[in-house]
Amino acid sequence: MGADASRAASNITIQFNQAQPFRAGQHITGTVAFNNTFVNDVKIQRIFAEFVGEVVYTTKQYTGSGYYNVNHYEPFFQQLQCLQEKQDSFSLEKGYMSWPISFSLADFLPPTLNQLSSHGPYIHYKVRVVFERPEKLKKNVHQDFFVFVVANPSSNLHSTYLPLEATNNNRSDVTLKSTLVDRNGPLTPGDIFLLNVELDNPKHTTIKCVSIDLVQHRTIAMGGHCELTIFLSEISQLQEFSGEHYRETLKLAIPADNRIVSSFHYMSPTFSNKPIAVEYMIKLEVKAHGLFKNFIVNIPIVIQSTQMHMEIPNQDEEQLPSYDAAIEKQ
Repeated sequence: MGADASRAASNITIQFNQAQPFRAGQHITGTVAFNNTFVNDVKIQRIFAEFVGEVVYTTKQYTGSGYYNVNHYEPFFQQLQCLQEKQDSFSLEKGYMSWPISFSLADFLPPTLNQLSSHGPYIHYKVRVVFERPEKLKKNVHQDFFVFVVANPSSNLHSTYLPLEATNNNRSDVTLKSTLVDRNGPLTPGDIFLLNVELDNPKHTTIKCVSIDLVQHRTIAMGGHCELTIFLSEISQLQEFSGEHYRETLKLAIPADNRIVSSFHYMSPTFSNKPIAVEYMIKLEVKAHGLFKNFIVNIPIVIQSTQMHMEIPNQDEEQLPSYDAAIEKQ
């Protein structure tokens, strides 16, 4: 390709026959196209497309000049389709050419998970199209097309095994009991639910406040753990409260937040004993005056989300350089 090699990847396009978001378990078809506008022959050994799901996470490494961030890309799902191949090589014709593609997604794939914070772990999916060149010293030309995947509803966790109430206390014998009322199935964004709160304070300790949050806990294989906390409410009657008893049934809502995905638990055959999971808690935090008197009550819940909002992550990720660009950097 000569000096035109750096432009080759931008001439690769893809068109899907199904609308996004794609769903785990879905069969996807489409077309890969390439517009060959180059004067010289384009020598290729193989053209293939690959559907890839990856865990992406960042670690710090130290050199003599200090620490720097290193991004890691660990695939947990890969499906490759060869589009054209010849043992030696072949020349691409001038002009427009295309190849059909098809992929069958596994039934229990985790959904796309965007970053919660800078350098935090996340999950993305992409279709990578690769033009494999016969010259051993030359880089392959490729283009990544990021796509959005949602979980199959059948892979969602069920709430029947979860406790409906939880209790905790501090060293001053302040006890908080919280109970989900009339809740048998999973919650969905926008749902209203009832939460019964019972506080016993026999020593009349002064309570600063009691806040209620929805906590999303993510386990992303070797990427580790991260949390998203969404404020739900603060019990106004318990601000600077020193009474002996408090009872109330609160009406709360699961917010319609784009970051809320369905509860799930996925074990990849690629990652030994390193799950990919999203779990939720209703967290009540009691803050009291004095040292070491704060405490937390957690009630696990299951959320089932349609998650139709699409935010394709990291579309501007740095692509692998072309052969000419790589040579120029040496």
